[in-house]
Amino acid sequence: MNNNQKAIVETDAHTVIFSKNDHHSSLFESALETRHCQYQRIIGGIHEAIAYCDDNALPENVVLDVSHNALLPELALFTTLVQKLSTRSRLIVIGCIDELETCLSLQQLGVDEYLSVPLSRMSVEKVIHMPSLSLVTPTHQGSSKNSKHLAVIGAKAGSGATTLIASISAMLARKGKQVAVADLDFIGGDLDLHLDFKANNRLLEMLRFPERLEPVIYQRSSTCALQNLHVFTGYSGQGEQEFWPDLDSFNTVSDFCLEHADYLLWDVPTFSLRDQVGFHAVQRADVCVLVVEPTLSSLRQTSVLLQRLEQNPAQRVFVVLNQTKPAGSSLLTPEDIVKVIGRNVDITIPYAPKAFLSSASIGELPFDKNRKLNNVIEQLSDLIIDEPAAKKAFFSRLFGGK
Repeated sequence: MNNNQKAIVETDAHTVIFSKNDHHSSLFESALETRHCQYQRIIGGIHEAIAYCDDNALPENVVLDVSHNALLPELALFTTLVQKLSTRSRLIVIGCIDELETCLSLQQLGVDEYLSVPLSRMSVEKVIHMPSLSLVTPTHQGSSKNSKHLAVIGAKAGSGATTLIASISAMLARKGKQVAVADLDFIGGDLDLHLDFKANNRLLEMLRFPERLEPVIYQRSSTCALQNLHVFTGYSGQGEQEFWPDLDSFNTVSDFCLEHADYLLWDVPTFSLRDQVGFHAVQRADVCVLVVEPTLSSLRQTSVLLQRLEQNPAQRVFVVLNQTKPAGSSLLTPEDIVKVIGRNVDITIPYAPKAFLSSASIGELPFDKNRKLNNVIEQLSDLIIDEPAAKKAFFSRLFGGK
């Protein structure tokens, strides 16, 4: 061996963790132990990681925790580390900067995954349990032919549209569908409360800079609220509307999400129907779910919307009547409702104030503990999934037609 050549120390470690944070390290250690993977923890940062690569055989994963610094180390140091790791090891970086631009910059340098603090057990297990995960590889490639764009809209504000979209998306995900949900209400949106997750504002970045959309954005900008369910929010925390997308940006982001999901559901706030983008989100959808209350003002608005939506004959529109009052307390009969809106109601949600209150306040899905609601949501989800052509073919076979 050449005197200038260092001896390489063999290692059985599946993952080497460079971290000064005991909690972060323990999250990875627990996830690795679940898979019965060997690991090694080294208290240090990027300089220690570079030195380790010079003297040791490379493990499958290198976890680098730089969250103890307010700023990331110099990008040149990441370049050096990536070059030493080559393609034999995945580099997972933990940082304190929760910005999409940071993720993209590290991706360009060759970092495989970037996790921002605070870490969750789910995010760590997701990285460890998917050894082939790459920032540039989508987890699901939707088909433009089969993927569906849905819009859920309340005829009047406060009709329960957000509660319903949370329930529909969760039910579709539990049926094995890949689901993306996006909230178009950047000021008063509360989809995070209904699905019990920590929201972010990355949907705003996606709509502001649609030219930057890459497969990594789908994973990094969404929150995985449930298995198969990714949620996009743009809650600004401001009291006034500072940004609203244009049509091109909205369409680009919608098409991008449908490349990764079977169903994309937009939660469209009622106020946005006055705007071109808001109504376009409803009119462009393959399926529109229109939530109405048993009040005359809500029904009148529903009638107007239904007439406007007739411009898209290929669209399927489901009218959902949300019984917000006890049975018998409404002065409107079912016949009155049909007369005002000019069509039958497809689904009726029974009066269940406790279940809906739990959804809005503690993030419990209303149908989880209410059998009647579960049946209704499942029925609506089945209507959304079913293809009209398939139904026609079924009845044709049933009655002996061609």
